[in-house]
Amino acid sequence: MLAVLVSYPSTAKADKKPVQPILFNPSEIDVATIYETTAESQKGAMSSIAKTSKTLYKKNPGFDGFAVLGSKDGNKIIVLSQWKDKKSYQAYTEQPVEDYKTKYADYKSKYSESAEDYKSKYAAQKSKEAAPIEPSKTIIFELEETQPNSLVAALRKESVVQLSQYTIKDNETESEVLDFVEKLIPTASDMVPAPRTVILLKSSDNKEVALLASWSCSADFDGLETPPSFAELPQDLVAAADNEQHLYEVLKIIPPPPPEL
Repeated sequence: MLAVLVSYPSTAKADKKPVQPILFNPSEIDVATIYETTAESQKGAMSSIAKTSKTLYKKNPGFDGFAVLGSKDGNKIIVLSQWKDKKSYQAYTEQPVEDYKTKYADYKSKYSESAEDYKSKYAAQKSKEAAPIEPSKTIIFELEETQPNSLVAALRKESVVQLSQYTIKDNETESEVLDFVEKLIPTASDMVPAPRTVILLKSSDNKEVALLASWSCSADFDGLETPPSFAELPQDLVAAADNEQHLYEVLKIIPPPPPEL
């Protein structure tokens, strides 16, 4: 659930190519896949998710990059993937998940050892692969608004995102919740430090809303006891929607594959 912010590029070694940011286009869709973790399990889960995602996403037409965000409290991981359209994403979700037998079907052919040696190598390789974890929720978002209005909105590695997610439960107060969230956007300029970009994402049915403020890196918060955040729902709307706020760091970015020549 989230989208974007223009930040300064991070310092890169002279012999290392800078990580390409992912760009956000209103004509595309942004899919937020949310995983529940703990402070102890987040690092391992992030490694498993990034490894699996890198293998599966890049093979699919219409895929346009993704970012892995880890919450600072250790309780959430969000994979934000971008697709040309819903049809491309749906085609990806309908593909069967690659299993170990398929993935390593040609592993034996690369070695001349005995069958026992092969089994040992296969078992060792398999043990390194963390079992994929299941997401708690997947939301298809559309980019609704960006402030300040940018010609190009981008998300870079090491950016920090304050994400406030709303799940609307009461149809009768849906418009009131949306109105409240939209009015929060200009208040972001009063945060200290002020974010570089504020993004509003909505699901097509308006039942899920995500509001993001973003900064270039964690150093922006040096000296602060409490990071800035959006105002919570007023008492008369608390029963109308669930609201969660977490501070995330962009841990990994996988850009879209280069176009075929």
